[in-house]
Amino acid sequence: MKRMPITKNALRISSAAALCALIAVPAACSSDSSPINGQPEAGTGGETGSGGAKGSGGSKSTGGHSGSTVDASTGGTVGAGGSTDAGTGGSSKGGADTGAGGGTTTLDSGAPDAEVDSGPPPCAAPEKPSDARICLTWDPEVINATADPRMNLQGTMIVAIYDTDNPGPTTVPLFSTIYPPLDSMGKPVDTDLATLPEIDANIAHTDPDAGGRTVYLRALFVDNAQWFLNKTVLTYGMFVGGFDLTQGVNPPPKLRPITLTTGKGVLHSTHLTAFKRFTTKVGLADTVIPTDDAQGPISVGAFNVSAPSMQPVLGGVQLPCTDLKKGPVDVTGFLYGTGDFWIVAQLDDFNKGGLSMPGSIVSLGGGANFQSALPSQKVTVAAGDYAAADIPLISLNVVIPGSTGFTPYACPVTP
Repeated sequence: MKRMPITKNALRISSAAALCALIAVPAACSSDSSPINGQPEAGTGGETGSGGAKGSGGSKSTGGHSGSTVDASTGGTVGAGGSTDAGTGGSSKGGADTGAGGGTTTLDSGAPDAEVDSGPPPCAAPEKPSDARICLTWDPEVINATADPRMNLQGTMIVAIYDTDNPGPTTVPLFSTIYPPLDSMGKPVDTDLATLPEIDANIAHTDPDAGGRTVYLRALFVDNAQWFLNKTVLTYGMFVGGFDLTQGVNPPPKLRPITLTTGKGVLHSTHLTAFKRFTTKVGLADTVIPTDDAQGPISVGAFNVSAPSMQPVLGGVQLPCTDLKKGPVDVTGFLYGTGDFWIVAQLDDFNKGGLSMPGSIVSLGGGANFQSALPSQKVTVAAGDYAAADIPLISLNVVIPGSTGFTPYACPVTP
């Protein structure tokens, strides 16, 4: 496997809006964070190219854990519930989670990565005995490329190593790099996911008395160049590594620790989890009577159970203020894992923020207590799929009571 030269801070990467930029389901982190009425084409604002793609090595992780609602840090919430599990020992395929409402979902969430300090290829000792070195190799989830240049497994790798598991917007990484390097115009250049090279990082100022240092890795393989238009949110067509997804995406997951040894090199294999695309439409049911004007932010969440309350969120998207009286809107979001998913939506009619607020209109009504998603909102993702089949219109059909006396809200008028 090819090696990259040791570099320091070749590209400083910070997490905008705390972890909203990193793993929270796309929400109102910025005005253009969420795709509406179709996706921008990948050629604008930093095209990562197209071309054919090869498969990639790697395998799945496991499991499923319950969580709570997802808060996307700045003004947005998504779905109801939390996310995934990953079992132990990265790249191992473990048990599936069978939740309320039927369905079986295997959640590939990048469980603890493999760490060894020797083996082929070895990770050489640092030049200074007081430093440490980490040699990063990659274990991508096995995904089939598509003809869409945003999902063809050709993209750009962005790596940062921090001394904190929760880096903020101004946190300076101990090491950062981008591969391949940007071109002369400062635009990203493509490489094949299957041929990512080993990346070596020299970490200075380890404490000899402590015998080592704990660092935290964040890795993003950006297949979908749309991400470069707004780096504050993740989207479909990306592979992520280093995040601790064992408790889901709520609260926003922290980075996994890596223990380095002073004066030695550590070979670290990082699992990369694919964010896959789903598409649908969201509209008002013919029978629903909004208590306001049907204008507000729309949250869409992906779940591995049909009853979403307090359950893991496995992806989604958030749209800014939308007037649904004008008709249904197109929705494109991401999810991860394989198996059965239910896509659930909510319109925050009074713009109260949060989930299941009085006056909000939700897409429920199934099950014994009418708290489940309808069967039409279910989609199955097979192993290797980079995109789910199109999901039929999601009808917002239940108005949550209790909004008497609320101040009406309407979408801001744009010039």
